Amino acid sequence: MEFLLILVLVFMLGFKIGYGFYEFKINLLINKLTKPANVETLESNIMSQVVVHPVASLYTEKVGESFLLFDEDTHTFVCQATTIEDLAKLCQLHNNISYATVTHNNKVLMFVDGVIMDNV
Repeated sequence: MEFLLILVLVFMLGFKIGYGFYEFKINLLINKLTKPANVETLESNIMSQVVVHPVASLYTEKVGESFLLFDEDTHTFVCQATTIEDLAKLCQLHNNISYATVTHNNKVLMFVDGVIMDNV
């Protein structure tokens, strides 16, 4: 009976030592992976690579055979053309608007560098 008791105590002692050892190893690994200096440098590297392009909000009106393009915020005239494709080109050439969202016939189009992207 004493042998069985000693065997159980040795087993429990070994279990506790092994459990403590792996707990220590896991804590070291977590501390190594979550150092604040690494996180800050990673965030600053990502933020320095982000380029923000201004996107203009525009809308069209059809008058006769031509389309008129207006700014949604100020309601100012931007340009005029006979097709939507020409509006995109003229918008970039004369007004230097490279990125714009355009509302046309309850549909939203996107002008990107003088080209229409209708998959918004």
